[in-house]
Parts: sequence; structure tokens; C-alpha cells
Amino acid sequence: MLRLNDRLEAICSCVPAGGVVADIGSDHGFLPVALYERGISAAVIVSDAKTGPLDRARENISRLAPGAAFDFRLGDGLEVLGRGEADTVIIAGMGGLLIQRLISADLDKALSVRRFVLQPRNAPDALRRWLCGNGFRLVDERLAREGRFICEIMAAVPAGARIGASRGPEGGGADAGPEGGGSHAAGDGGWPAGGGAGAAGDGCRLAGGGADAGPEGGGSDAAGDGGWPAGGGSGAAGDGGRPAGSGADAGRAADPRYRQIEAALSECGLEFEISPLLLYKGDPLALPFILKKIRIEEKIAQELMDAGAKAGPRLEELSARLEALKKAARLAGG
Repeated sequence: MLRLNDRLEAICSCVPAGGVVADIGSDHGFLPVALYERGISAAVIVSDAKTGPLDRARENISRLAPGAAFDFRLGDGLEVLGRGEADTVIIAGMGGLLIQRLISADLDKALSVRRFVLQPRNAPDALRRWLCGNGFRLVDERLAREGRFICEIMAAVPAGARIGASRGPEGGGADAGPEGGGSHAAGDGGWPAGGGAGAAGDGCRLAGGGADAGPEGGGSDAAGDGGWPAGGGSGAAGDGGRPAGSGADAGRAADPRYRQIEAALSECGLEFEISPLLLYKGDPLALPFILKKIRIEEKIAQELMDAGAKAGPRLEELSARLEALKKAARLAGG
């Protein structure tokens, strides 16, 4: 069986079993092989915008999974799919703004997808902000390490959808390891980039966690056959565009601990940069992830002072950001 690096392992664990999966920008084709070998999906659409990577994926798959009958498609983003054709769409190892562009190019088609599993290599805050302002809600977040990088993996569903079951621990186990993938590794984030539902209280709440059993909630949203949701509706938008929902959303929203984490991050202006769900779930990489951000900002502040910079707007901004990040670190157990 193909052994994945920890970034790909975490991505794979976010895919519900039994549906049609589209791997957009598949590159080497290792994810489709793993999905096939593990019985998660035998119906994978493998796509890339360039012939070279698509041919490489085809060669790897024919060598590693000769029994797989995958559909190989050349094209950009969601243009290779029909509306409602794929249950899960994976877009991993690309910049957050590029992922946003690929999804927004045909929003009607994107909203027909049951779940997106996304791994931006940079601008994850901007991607979260855009998703929450354009009809999606985040139902799972995981971190994975690769070398000196920590990748952020997020699962998003249309705001009116109920939640299916993914596999794997809530932020632990295999998902706690390297975030996998060389140049696909995530950057260190930054201030949330504009647009979407920016102001605190106007974005979307993350779903799942805690007593809602399972990485994305479970509860009354228990999965049906093949890991997809069984029955019921949840999802009319509540005040401020937050999904009202039931099951996982209601259980998590009613948990005082989650509400405290969410409110604290929002007060610090970090609600899109640091997922409250990661802290709520106790992801073992959440604290190292935040501490790395703190070290970067401290280094920048020291360089400015060494250069003779006087106290001014830039240093004041850095000081405020450091205090916000340190508060987040305390929330993560630091």
C-alpha cells in the first residue's frame, strides 16, 4: 500500500468514503492511488491544467494501482466537472487566492459539491474569509507538519448542507505529522486579507467538534451509508450570515468553551488566521503553529529596532499583533 507523507495523509483523512472524488491539480497522482487502495473511492476524477503533470499522474497510477479505472481530464479548476458530478473536490498545494479563484469561477457549480477539502500553501486567512462570505461553512480543520512548515487543511461544505463523516483523529495521530509536500507547504500566514464577511460576528461559524462526536460534528448529523449524511436539514442562515443549523452547529455553538475561544480570537482580529476549531479540538500542532508566528513577528520587531526605527505605527502594529498572538497561544495551552 502506498505510504503518504503526512500532509497528504491528513488530506486523505478528510474525504468521506463512497462518493465520487475529483482531485484538482493532482500533480503526481498519489492521493487518488491512496483513495483507491483504502477503499475510500474507486471513482476518482484526476485533473490538471497541464499535460505534463497529468501524464505523470497517469503513469504513476498505472504503475501503483493498475486496477484503477480513473477518469483523467485536462483543464483548469472546476471546468473539468459537470454540476453535481463530484461529491468531494480536493484542491491542495496551491495558493489560497488561486484556490479562491478556481472555486469562484463557477460558484453555482461549486455550491453543488458536497465537500471541498482544501490545503492552501499561503493566504489561508483570505481563503477562509472568502468561503465564509460566499455560501460555505468550515466543518473541519487540521494541521500537519512537514519539515519546518505547518500546513493547514480545511473542509468546507455549502452553508445549507448537513455534515458527512470523515475519518481519522480530530487533529491528532497521522494528522499531527508533517504537512507534507515540498513547495506545497503552507506559509506562515499573516493579517487577514480583505473582502468577504470580514468583521467579527459577520463571518461563518465553524462546525463540529466536542460533544458532537467525530471530527466534524456527528451528533444528529450522523453519517449514512458511505459516510455521507443521513437525512434531515440544517442550514438556514442565522443572524449576521452565520448558519443557524442543528446537530453539530448547535452543539458546538452551545458549548461555552467553544464560544469563549471564538470570541477571544475575534476580539484579537485572528478569527480567520487561526481557526477556533483547531483550538477547540486541541490539535497538537496548534500551539507550535502559533508560537512560530510569534517568533516571526518578534524577529521583525527586533530588526526594526536594530535599524534604529523609532516607535511608530509599524512597531505599534507589531506590538498589538504580538499581544494578540500570545493570547491565542494561551488559548492553545501555551
